Amino acid sequence: EDLRLEMQMERKETKKKHRRHATLLALFTIIAGVIGGAVLALHVPQVSDVVTRFFPLPAAEEPAVTPPPAVQAEAKEQETVTVYAAPAEPFEFEAEIQENGLPRASAASENYETIPFTVTVSELLGPEWFAENYAKEGLYLDGTEACVHLSVFFPSAEDRELTGINPQEALPMKVVDAEGTPLNAYQLMDQPSGGAYAVPVEADTPLDLYKRYDASADARYLVLTAYREDVRYEYRFALRYDDPNIDWPEQKQGARSEVIRAMKQKLIALGRLKEGADRSDLFDMDTLNAVKAVQKDYELEPTGIADTAFLKKLFSE
Repeated sequence: EDLRLEMQMERKETKKKHRRHATLLALFTIIAGVIGGAVLALHVPQVSDVVTRFFPLPAAEEPAVTPPPAVQAEAKEQETVTVYAAPAEPFEFEAEIQENGLPRASAASENYETIPFTVTVSELLGPEWFAENYAKEGLYLDGTEACVHLSVFFPSAEDRELTGINPQEALPMKVVDAEGTPLNAYQLMDQPSGGAYAVPVEADTPLDLYKRYDASADARYLVLTAYREDVRYEYRFALRYDDPNIDWPEQKQGARSEVIRAMKQKLIALGRLKEGADRSDLFDMDTLNAVKAVQKDYELEPTGIADTAFLKKLFSE
């Protein structure tokens, strides 16, 4: 009897051990399955989709969206104003020049002074002039050149720091055709040939400068660029007296100018003035009578004053 009871107790104890082992095995299987599923969900997109479908995750709080800064409108293209100037006539304008001697080309430039300039195209020297004065001397010039002879002036001022300005840097210049296309030209210098470059002009002292270029029938303007109050100005000095964009100032008896000399040359060609009268640039009595005669030919009022209407007609002949 004692043996039978002992055997029953051993069987009960064995069953308890089996249940404990089964329970531990089930827990281990569940834990391993959870860990393995999590790993698969992180690394296998298909498994992640299935898990999310049956066990949806709580929605994450969306961060507040900050609207992008307003995009500023693009800066408008800098305004350009074109002004035409007659040859042989003093032309006045203002330009903003930085303390380093360069033009103020944008609103970002702060240290600058506004300088009043007077520029005069004194002469238009053509290939014939170069052939006569330089080619015969055996220099490298051969009479295929032309040149603009101009005078640059600016007055002094007590509160101005700039007392010397290099026009080559401060007042950019180029020779262009009627469409504004630049032609082959050279730097400013103090002689038509063999002179010095980058010559400064001092306050209250007019300076003669020369802009040489390859002679061409296409050459129409010497363009000088200046800036004023954030506006870009193109001052176009005509290289031909018959330019239709020029408004000529009146030429009267007693006046002197290169315009009068050029006018006399046309009057000589028309037979209204004697040969050699153009050696002088004076508007004398003979010139007055010649102007009146040609005004009658043009069916204009014979005032003897060479105004824009008369000069445009005369130079276009």
